[in-house]
Amino acid sequence: MEQDKSVNEKDVEVLQKYFKDNERLLRTMRRVFYGLSLTEEQKKTIREAFADERLFLAIRRKFLPELDLEIDDVEIGKVQDLWLGVEQNIFGHGVDAINQTVSYKFENIEMVKKALTLLKEPDSTTPVDISYDPNLIANDPLQIKLLARNMYIRHVETQLLSIWVIAGEESKSPEDIKKMLAENSTK
Repeated sequence: MEQDKSVNEKDVEVLQKYFKDNERLLRTMRRVFYGLSLTEEQKKTIREAFADERLFLAIRRKFLPELDLEIDDVEIGKVQDLWLGVEQNIFGHGVDAINQTVSYKFENIEMVKKALTLLKEPDSTTPVDISYDPNLIANDPLQIKLLARNMYIRHVETQLLSIWVIAGEESKSPEDIKKMLAENSTK
């Protein structure tokens, strides 16, 4: 795992505000990310929380780190981007491996984008589909759907855990939290 560089002071503050002692909101987010049904109460909870643009941007940076206009607020050497690291999986590999890696990474990114849209408005689009049917292997010989699905689930769980850790660590400074997350990510 790569060191978590996506945490800044403003993000720590807003994540702690919304998620400290609020595991229910994290669990509801997970339902959104996995395309599971939501009650009207859960939809209301999501809408109310993510009406705060600061929260949405903090979550976006955690789940979908992109080079953007906020780059001036990022320390030198700490820039994150969703495509960084892919080169390690494609350099020197054959065409099939390159196609497989880039395709499942792209599919995963699209799944995250869709889920983020649903945080703003849970009824705005069809939910993320994490189903998998191994009988369709003829249509997907490189198993891109399976790889994207599994990468997506791992990514969601990792980010939710990271948010939960940050939210529960209000007595620690943002720098202490960054160090703790970096240590945990190398295990």
